[in-house]
Amino acid sequence: MQISGEYGTELLLRYTEEQLSRDLERRRIGNERQAETPAKKRHPRGTMRARLAALLAGEGMPVGRQDVGVSAVHAAHR
Repeated sequence: MQISGEYGTELLLRYTEEQLSRDLERRRIGNERQAETPAKKRHPRGTMRARLAALLAGEGMPVGRQDVGVSAVHAAHR
């Protein structure tokens, strides 16, 4: 179905405005939830991205993520 002309333009503008308002509302709610969450419980995206980049680059897991009490042989096979 094709809608053209002035009516089609009006529909497109209305849809775009509604989409923008929904996106802004979602972003506002997300920001409020993040502000309510204590800083200790937040997982910054930069950290997750850095871990993923290190893993994909072949560097293995970052140093802070080692298991305590596991033998070196067992850890090497993980």
